[in-house]
Amino acid sequence: MTDKTRTDSFFTSDMDYVADTETWSDLRLIHESDRGWCVVYSGLYCGRRVAIKGLKPEYRSSEFHMRLLQKEFEVTSGMNHRNIVAAMRMADVPKIGTAIILEYIYGLTLTEYLASHEAIDGSKITDIIRQVCSAVDYMHSRQTIHCDLKPSNIMITHSGFVKIIDFGISRGNGFEKLDFPGGTVGYTAPENFNSESEASVAIDIYSIGMLLEKMDRKGMFKEVWKKCLSSDPEKRPASVYDIPDLLNHSLTYNRQRRIHYRGIGVVLGITVIAVCIFLIFRKEHVSNYDEQPDTAIISEDPGLKELMNQVMNDVEISEEERQMLDSMSYKLGKTAFDCGDWLIDEARSGGIKGADHAQWADYHLYHLCVWLDEEYGRLQSWVGVFLNRQAEGGGIEVSFYIVCESQDESLHSLLRDKLDLLPGEKREGDYWWFSPASEDLQKMYFVSVPDRHAIRSRIEQMLAHLNVIVWP
Repeated sequence: MTDKTRTDSFFTSDMDYVADTETWSDLRLIHESDRGWCVVYSGLYCGRRVAIKGLKPEYRSSEFHMRLLQKEFEVTSGMNHRNIVAAMRMADVPKIGTAIILEYIYGLTLTEYLASHEAIDGSKITDIIRQVCSAVDYMHSRQTIHCDLKPSNIMITHSGFVKIIDFGISRGNGFEKLDFPGGTVGYTAPENFNSESEASVAIDIYSIGMLLEKMDRKGMFKEVWKKCLSSDPEKRPASVYDIPDLLNHSLTYNRQRRIHYRGIGVVLGITVIAVCIFLIFRKEHVSNYDEQPDTAIISEDPGLKELMNQVMNDVEISEEERQMLDSMSYKLGKTAFDCGDWLIDEARSGGIKGADHAQWADYHLYHLCVWLDEEYGRLQSWVGVFLNRQAEGGGIEVSFYIVCESQDESLHSLLRDKLDLLPGEKREGDYWWFSPASEDLQKMYFVSVPDRHAIRSRIEQMLAHLNVIVWP
């Protein structure tokens, strides 16, 4: 690539180019677009598995297509959301040329996921679409329209986590010179093929409607996806933010309707026997609830950790083992997220003493940030909670930290002294992480569903000490 191409005024940030054959190994072609201009490889860079997106050989000398590749890097690297693939850098890769280096996602495309599941239950559909909408809502807040949301551009990890990929034809502010209407027939909105159309959120909302229709084989959410697929953009939901609420409403309605019809069948049947069965069930249910108030124990198969290590190292496993891995990883991941979401709601509603804000960290999966807004501006610090769904032994391990955004070493020293913390470590997002010196305060381990109240108490304990620190 010439210096002129790399320093064109259209791109304001410098690209980080690396060309060192000794750092690259095990390059494998994993995808080649039939009608597009890109190829995707996986490879090891300095021992780390990454995805590598470059141009097909016939397009590598095209300045226009190189600009499109650079545009995709600019758009993707500007995103910082847990449901969007992370772009690390541009690099000159041996035998591939200039390429985008992306995080490698261990999982399936939604296309592959649908092919391996005859039917998907309503809760799973809602969970997938909720994560897609979270990512797309974030894109829209940054004035970016994806324009090519389709099953092959949606990845689902082995823990059930959604990642959106491929911003090759996205449209938005700052890239008008390389914007052009288009998308995948059958998934993009009809108006997006109009050469005079303007990018709008309605384009992505239409595509989400198509995704929902493909997953909803039982027609549970027909009213929702029909609304998203309206030929009139004005009649679609105003924002992707509204779609999960519509799905939850439909899911609740369908459940109530099933219960209603089931009840009618029982009443018209043998009423006396039904009452007896109900009383027996109720007695057993109450007994079980008293013994296990947090629901059934969640535990991984003893071989699950070894299976995950094999997958990470690209070792082939059987289909039965992969299904077990998918099921247990998803169950653990959802349990961790449910716990974190509950803590976020508690903080925002005043349920956590000493905190009024909480959110999932953008810089790392399963990390939660909890803080008091008026104190954050003074100390630039918060309580960090890491819900590790892959803990040793198959449970969920919860770790606690004080996280500091400031690079001021004198503040770090004050935090360590006042809160009895171990020396800090600079981690994701250029933040400093400090663990409590006391092992009793560092971690909690749960074989069953995490004790949310115990976690909340630990957070309150740390906030009580953090919020009273005097700092100029």
